[in-house]
Parts: sequence; structure tokens; C-alpha cells
Amino acid sequence: MSEPLRAIAVAVLTVGGRYALQHRDDVSHIPWPGHWSLFGGTTEPGETPRVAIGREITEELGLAGVDFVPLWSSSEYRDFYGRKRELFVFEADVTAVWATHRLGEGQGVGVFDAGALPEPLVPVARRMIERHARRA
Repeated sequence: MSEPLRAIAVAVLTVGGRYALQHRDDVSHIPWPGHWSLFGGTTEPGETPRVAIGREITEELGLAGVDFVPLWSSSEYRDFYGRKRELFVFEADVTAVWATHRLGEGQGVGVFDAGALPEPLVPVARRMIERHARRA
């Protein structure tokens, strides 16, 4: 019997009202190579989504102790490969600590206005940012 697919936890990070995005590595063995996306990743075995997003942001940006607020979740999300996964979306305003960030994963990081998002952008990331911006 194979292990069930782990949940995905991502964060909508804001810096001064703008959105922080990761420019994913441009390598063929990862989903959405060379695209811009939200920060996050999969949960480790036994790890809650809240713990996972804290770990991912520490690994990817070097930001620890960030207060993540749950935004929404879905048990109907389909990943890059079409597999059904649980998705947990958090938000955090990291303006106060942004000056201390260091990129630990991906080829770059940028901060963008909701109306001027970079391309190519992972489609679900665009939808999440647009949804977040509508509620702000």
C-alpha cells in the first residue's frame, strides 16, 4: 500500500501591501519550473499544515516566528500532476521582518502589486492573490 499524498501548505505573504513571490528554479524535475509562485510546500509525515508553513517559510526565506493566519482550505485541489490533494492557504504580513529575509530556495524573490504580477505565474497562485486582494 502506498503512502497517501501529503497536504500542501502555502502562504500569501504581504510586504507593505504588496505580494512576495518566489521565482521557481528552471529545472524540469519540479512542478511549474521557471514560474513565479507563492511560498510553501508539502507537509511532512505527522506535521500539521500550520507547522509545515512555518517550516517552509523558514527554509525558503529564513523568516522564523511569523504569525500565519489560516485563510481557506480545499480538499478538492488538484496538483500539477492532476492528483487530488488537501490544500491549506495561510496569510502573513511580513513587512516588519522582510529586510532580514534570505532566499533559500528558488532562483529569486520579488514583491509585486496585485495589478502587476510577474509572468509566467502559476495559475492557482494568481487566483489566490486575486481572491486575497478582493477581500483586502
